[in-house]
Amino acid sequence: MPEHDCDVVIIGAGVAGLTAAAELREAGRSVVVLEARDRIGGRICTQHDSLTGTPIEYGAEFVHGRPPELLKAIRRARVPLREMTGEERCFRDGRIEPCEDDISHSLEILDRMAPPDDGDCTFEAYLKGLDVSEEERSRLTGYVEGFNAADRRRIGVRGLTIQQKAENAIQAETIQRLETGYDGLPKALWQKLRGDVRLNVAAKEIRWRRGQVEAHSVHALGIDVQPVTSRCCIITAPLGVLQAGMITFNPQPRQALDAARSIAVGPVVRVSLLFCQWPDKALAEMGFLHAEGEPFPTWWTRAPDPVPLLTAWSGGPAAIHHAGNSSAAVARSAVQSLARMIGAKPAALAAQLRSWHLHNWQNDPFSRGAYSYIPVGAIDAPATLAEAVDDTLWFAGEAANTEGHWGTVHGALATGRRAAREILDRVHG
Repeated sequence: MPEHDCDVVIIGAGVAGLTAAAELREAGRSVVVLEARDRIGGRICTQHDSLTGTPIEYGAEFVHGRPPELLKAIRRARVPLREMTGEERCFRDGRIEPCEDDISHSLEILDRMAPPDDGDCTFEAYLKGLDVSEEERSRLTGYVEGFNAADRRRIGVRGLTIQQKAENAIQAETIQRLETGYDGLPKALWQKLRGDVRLNVAAKEIRWRRGQVEAHSVHALGIDVQPVTSRCCIITAPLGVLQAGMITFNPQPRQALDAARSIAVGPVVRVSLLFCQWPDKALAEMGFLHAEGEPFPTWWTRAPDPVPLLTAWSGGPAAIHHAGNSSAAVARSAVQSLARMIGAKPAALAAQLRSWHLHNWQNDPFSRGAYSYIPVGAIDAPATLAEAVDDTLWFAGEAANTEGHWGTVHGALATGRRAAREILDRVHG
């Protein structure tokens, strides 16, 4: 192989990749980042309304709890955080009304959840053993599937228990958002990086042996670009990309790839509706709306920001019902659902709708799903995926988080930092 182009080549310019790159650059190491998209951020994707500048999130939106590493990165980015407010409402029997204590009671049940002594079981099997009403069972299913983008017939109770404890440890009931948009975080990481980030360049093959890497890639124009050579490589491509075999390895790191295949990737469909004004005054006072049985079971506003922006969310099996539909059809479904809930005509809502926004992460070739969850039998897979391969290949990203923070920005960020520090200790110490 030729002389190295850099110390470390990083695949993917999402939060994990950019965090690793910034950490390595700060330590004086040379880095090249290959990113298949025409932008940085990965599954952080913010658009700004052309008239008001309101940030509209297509991917990650919330900061759940108080994860110290993420909050530190946000402070460094100088992006203001704002805690979400607004009343929690439920749509029942054709009416939007206060949820009372239904949601908190369901969360208490989840806090008491424990896997069987002899191993693990699916959440569906766990529910069958609970002495709760059918209404409570349905509510628990909706929460677990929607929040985790998971199938109750696959997601394991052992992984859910670890995740629940991890969330409680960082006070995940507190919800904040970056006031000017989540894209402020990857932008700040890129500015700190001051390094070589190559957009529109998709990695297709990693040829390697101990201490030697050749990253082969193709430009979006369909042109094979010159391989990047380095001493080691951090792969932060989303789990769906790894599972689809879009990046090949020669030789194959079999344990890592087997671990990646055993973790599940969940589907999510979200639609943001930006109105000229609130179609119903009650919506302006709302934070979250839970609408069990509707095409989009969860809705939220930007409260306390008064902008009339309403986001509809469907995760897990509920999201599959939207598969194959056009963007317009999905948005139309959201408008029709909202019309039913507030007792309005869809035509009247459409007349007040300034714009609608969505991105299909399942069909996105550089994502192939929203985020990961842990099925029965895969509890050790994230740790296996996170293990360095012959001190030459590292895998990072939310699916490789070993502390239970799967599917989160702070989980991804932590893995990027961990990979960088391990490289500094083992390879460039």
